[in-house]
Formats: sequence, C-alpha cells, structure tokens
Amino acid sequence: MKEQLTAALMRPISDLKYISKRRASLFKKLDIETVLDLLRFFPHSYEDWTSLTSIRALEDGQEQVFMARVTAMPTIQYKGRRSILRTTLRDESGRISGVWFNQPYHQKNLLKDHVYLFRGKVQKSGRFQQVTNPTFEPLDLPEDKPIAPESFTDLFMKPIYSLTKGLTQGVVRNAVAHVVDGVADQLPETLPRSVRSQWQLCNINYAYEQIHHPQDRQAFAVAHRRLVFEELFMVQLGLRRLRQQEIDALTAPVINLSVEAIIRFKKARQALPFNLTDAQDRVLQEVLADLKRPVPMSRLVQGDVGSGKTVVAALALLACCLAGLQGAMMAPTSVLATQHYKNVATQLAGSGLNIALLTGQTGAKERRELLAGVAAGEIDILIGTHALLEDTVVFRHLGLAITDEQHRFGVRQRIRLTKDEMNRPHVMVMSATPIPRTLALILYGDLDISLIDELPAGRQEILTYTAREKDRRRIYELMEREIQAGHQCYVICPLVSAEDKETDLQSAVELAISLQEGVFSHRNVGVVYGELKEKEKQAVMQSFQDGDCDILVATTVVEVGVDNPNATFMLIENAERFGLSQLHQLRGRIGRGSARSICVLLSEVGEGIARERMRTLCHTNDGFAIAEADLELRGPGDFFGTRQHGLPEFRLANLYQDKDLLVLSRKAVDMVLAGELEVTPREWDWLEFGMEISLGVSPGHPGL
Repeated sequence: MKEQLTAALMRPISDLKYISKRRASLFKKLDIETVLDLLRFFPHSYEDWTSLTSIRALEDGQEQVFMARVTAMPTIQYKGRRSILRTTLRDESGRISGVWFNQPYHQKNLLKDHVYLFRGKVQKSGRFQQVTNPTFEPLDLPEDKPIAPESFTDLFMKPIYSLTKGLTQGVVRNAVAHVVDGVADQLPETLPRSVRSQWQLCNINYAYEQIHHPQDRQAFAVAHRRLVFEELFMVQLGLRRLRQQEIDALTAPVINLSVEAIIRFKKARQALPFNLTDAQDRVLQEVLADLKRPVPMSRLVQGDVGSGKTVVAALALLACCLAGLQGAMMAPTSVLATQHYKNVATQLAGSGLNIALLTGQTGAKERRELLAGVAAGEIDILIGTHALLEDTVVFRHLGLAITDEQHRFGVRQRIRLTKDEMNRPHVMVMSATPIPRTLALILYGDLDISLIDELPAGRQEILTYTAREKDRRRIYELMEREIQAGHQCYVICPLVSAEDKETDLQSAVELAISLQEGVFSHRNVGVVYGELKEKEKQAVMQSFQDGDCDILVATTVVEVGVDNPNATFMLIENAERFGLSQLHQLRGRIGRGSARSICVLLSEVGEGIARERMRTLCHTNDGFAIAEADLELRGPGDFFGTRQHGLPEFRLANLYQDKDLLVLSRKAVDMVLAGELEVTPREWDWLEFGMEISLGVSPGHPGL
C-alpha cells in the first residue's frame, strides 16, 4: 500500500494527460517534476472573493468584489493597435460600466444576460461608475433570478502562484486542481493521530484542499496551521533522529591524551600570543569533553564576528592529532580556507604537526602528493574547501572534522564528509553568522550548541554612520586620514562589472579604477570579487594583508572570515542592497585590532525597511540582536540569502511569524521521542516518508 501511494506521488507530471511535455518542461523551471511537487507548490498569496458588495455600495478607489449581470453586448473600439472593450453591468441596486483595455478576447467570454463575479478597482465620478480591467468568474444563475449578494454563499479565495515565462495562473491552477482532486482522498496521513489530536490539527486531505482553494479565511487558517506545524515538526524530528541514529549505531574514536600529550597541548596553548577569553575556554572544554566520548561529537560553535572561534578549532584539532589521529577543516571559499590554513599553521607553529591546504586550485602534482600523505597519515591536519568532499580524499584515521559556515553546506554534505558507514569522526561546526536561537533549533537540531559570547580584550566598538552621496568628499577625507595614520580601508560594492548590472549602481571594478585614477591616485587601490581568477584573488588579498594595498574595493567575497587587524575603515556603497546580518558580517572585517574603526553606510534610500536596517546597525554591534532584527524585518528566506544550503526550504513556515508553532512542534517532537504520544508502526512509516521529503535524507525510525 505504501509503495503504491509513494509511486503515485512520485509520478512525473509529464505522465499526466492534462500536462503536455512542453508544459512539463516549464513546470520544471519552478522545481516541479512530480505529482508531490505540484501538490506542495503552495500559493504565495490569494485574491479574496469572499466579501460581496452591491454596486450601489462600491467605494471609489477600492478593489472590491461584486456580482452583476451583463446587460449589454460587449463592444470593442480600436485606436491604432490598442483596443477598448466596454459593456454594462447591473445588479438590483444599480449599474456600472465595465472596461477592459487591450483584452479583446473577453468579448466572447462575457455573454449578455449572464451573471458573473467581478473583482477590480472602482472609479466614481458623480453618478458615473466604472471598473477597469476587472477579473471575473462565471456564475450559473437563471436569467430571471434577482441578483442579491446577501443570498449568495458560494464564494472563495483565489490562489495566486509563482510563475515562469510560458505559464499562466490559469494553467497552474488547473494543473494543481486536477492533482488535488485526483489524489486528495488517497493522501497518506503523515502526522500521527496522537499529534493531530493533541494540537487540534486537521487531517492532511482537508489541509491540501483548503490551502489550494480555501472556501474562506477560517478554512485557510486551519489548513495553513496544520501544514506549517508539519513542516517544522518533520525537520526537527528528522534532525533529532539523525543525531540519535549516530548515538545508537555509530562509534567515534575516544580522544584521551597521554601525560606527554597533555604537556605538549598546554605548551602550545601557552605559546599563543594572547590569552583565551573565558568564553573561548568554556567552549574549548565542552569540545574536549565531547572528544573523550565514544559517541561522535556533533557540536555547533557559535560566536559573533571576531570572537575567536578559529583558535578554539585549532586547539581542538591539536588535541585530536596529539592522540594519533588526523583532523580536517572545511570552509566555503578558497579565500577563507587559505586564511584558516595560515591562522592554524601560525597558532600551532611549535606543535610539530604537518598542516596542508587543499582547494580547487591545488596543482595536479601537489594534489597527488598531498592525497598520498593524507592516506598514509603523514598529514595531520588538512584544511580546504568542498574539494575535501571528493571521493579521492581518503584519511588514514580521521578523528575530527570541522566545517565552517555550515549553513552553506547542508545535511547531505555534512554526512558526505564522514565516509565510513559505522565509524565516524567527531564533527564540530563553526558559524560566524550569529543565528537567533529560533533558527538554530531548526538548522542544527542534530547538534549541541556552544556559544562564544565574549570578544577578545582590547577590541573597540565599531562606530557606524549613515551617509548620502553629498557626503562622499568628506568620506574620502576620512579614508585618507586613516591611511596617513598607517591603516587600511575597505570599499564594498554590491556589483562586479558593468555587464552584470541591471541598474546604474557603480560596480566594484569601475569604482576601483575611478579611485585609483582620481582622488586616490597616490594610493594603491586593489579590487577583488568572486569571479576573479583564484590566483589573482589570492594575490590581491595577500597584498592587502601585507599592507601593500591601501584600499581594497571588494564585493561580498570578503563577507566572512577575512582577518586584517590593520583595516580600520569601511565604506559600504548602496548599503540598502544588503541584508542586516550581511552588513554586520561585512562590518566585522574591521575593528579586529585595538584601533578605533569606522563603518559608513552610503545610501540614498529614504524611509522603509532598508533605512530601518541601517539604523539598527548604527545602534548596536551585537550580532545576535542584529540577527533577530534581520529575521523580523526580512523573514528567514532572505536571512540567509537565496537558497542557502543549510536552511530547509520551507514552503509555508516563516520562522519568525510562526515562532509559536515552532515551540509547539518542538514539544511534539520531544513527546514523540519520549514515548509520551503513541505512534503506531504504520504511522512511523509515513513519518519517515515526511522526514525524507523535508530533509532529503531518511533518518529511519526507532524500534522497527
């Protein structure tokens, strides 16, 4: 039975008789390939057709819904290539003119003496009324029946779907309606009865029918609540099951240091040119305690920009290697991987460990030698990018894997880094992006969380100001003053080159040329962006790191992890183009030394969300407060940018607006796993199906 239902839901939509091969290819652009994809392609908004108004009561300038009879044969007037379709609409209270511009095809759809529902914006001038380009739906009413809005109850909310070129709302609505009608009665109930009963959730059939074609606002709210709860529940349950599966079935090397190794560890720590903060020490102890257990560590280490996560990672890797094992550290970009390599190599310089770097730019010969050294156990710590995930990378005995900026990789890649089916290394995740606890519970439900909530001593608060184009001369004077004082500056641009821009925003390349040939002709101006060849990018970054480059013009390639304590000034062009947390990350590239630092947000935007973001940044340097504000202002989808890998792509849930359901669904997960809510073996089967859809991996279920 389950196999048949699953096969029906996973059936390609190209097999459906009402979807042609051409339309199936258009749906694919919307990531819709199966019946289940189409069923879960929820409307992004609705047109409300549930409130009827009589023609006499229509208000000027408002979009309203009214019922009327077409009392005159529609006529078309042409003016050049333009057309105007006119007719008269009437109910028992009065009449109104209907006008459609450049829509002559409606002449055959509007039949004289037939009754329709109309929705549009009304214009009134004295006794004259007109509705322009209204949408309409035919009603099956007898010609002699009076039109009385108060007696008509068959109203609805019309779904509005995201589209791609070639697909219309009508086509998508028709396809979804066919799927809902065809499979709604057969849909497997993915939430156990005990969970639905405890939190008064409707059944899955009703939820899908009413989310796609709600009969009224209340029905929509009931369906929406059930589906949002289910999304949050499945992701959290799936992540918790993955973690429990590791605990139950997998083993990890126990990292207990010998007396000699402890002495070497302490000596390396004492050799650091700074003391760890209390927060760094606390988190390090939590990590070391995890490493002593035979269960694979899965820990998220969070900290604001500049809080010193890398040195905690370096010392954890040191402990692993002193126990005779190997360590790996993965970063999302080669720039950041190279910086991690340099930092870790410096911090562990006296340890005698062999530390290597592997990126996509590593030459073939060096790569072969490096991989042989890793396989033989001769390389103690391997640092790199996603190149570490390739099948050719085989460790002799990997004890600890550290991933940085984990939300850019996701659950599947986290699993791929640990290739052994039963023996897993310990896993530590570092996130330089402060994540509100509400999001952390979702993103990292399978991880324990540590927080470095203290900055190293001597750091000064970054002063942040907003400015407009008229202030540019003054800004450049401040930059010159910083350079004269021996410091360096960043200038951040949202675009790369003229070919990439859809607006007149100044690109990074253009601005760098303008600065070098203009006001800063006596300074060394560099430019770096994501598409730059890797060797060129590294050369520019190294020049800036060495102090040879006075001003670095860059895109967001410097957003994460770039560390130059001598940089004290940042100008962010078109600051309204960046999210709040992204602005905070960019700002975190300065203020990393003991000198005062200044960040200027340049924008011509007046009021609105963008200006509110900038005000927030000016008022606080607390990354977690900023993350909460960003989540509230923009929602979780934009919080991490477009389709970032780690954030589950929720179709309905909004982690800020649905915080209450997040708490309730988490409680439901706790009760299910504790056995406080009954879940039958058959219900576990469908739970597993729901978790697999949500996570893309199957965590299995207990006891079966």
